[in-house]
Amino acid sequence: MNYPFENDTSAVIKKLARKSVRFDKKKNLFCLSAIIVAVAMIMMSLLTVQNIIYQNQKEIEGLHQGIFFDITQDSKEKFLANEEVKSVGLSCNIKTVKENSKELSLIYYDDDMLSLIPAFDGKYPEKASEIAVTDAFLPVKISLRKSTP
Repeated sequence: MNYPFENDTSAVIKKLARKSVRFDKKKNLFCLSAIIVAVAMIMMSLLTVQNIIYQNQKEIEGLHQGIFFDITQDSKEKFLANEEVKSVGLSCNIKTVKENSKELSLIYYDDDMLSLIPAFDGKYPEKASEIAVTDAFLPVKISLRKSTP
């Protein structure tokens, strides 16, 4: 069937088709880029969380897992006989003194307990007459003499 006027629109259709294909390629490239960025962000978040969990586990390994009061050397040996217990340290709070809103505790630690405490600047006491004091108490004079009742 022939129409009284026939227009050749094939050139216009080809031009619109090429533009549509180019636009679709750009759109697909943009979507692919957005997906890659989103996956990278999710992976970065997951790796960060995994690293935090790993660091917490490593930190917990060095911390005390339990504290028991009033135990003796015999109790310590019984704890060490348990396979799940790695180490046991003994400590004893001898005296606590409050001065100028500061509190100083005189605490005895056995050698095993000293090895469980994280490292600090300075030296541990070596003689029976020596004590370790934090820097915060050095300018303050506190009397630790035993008071008679």
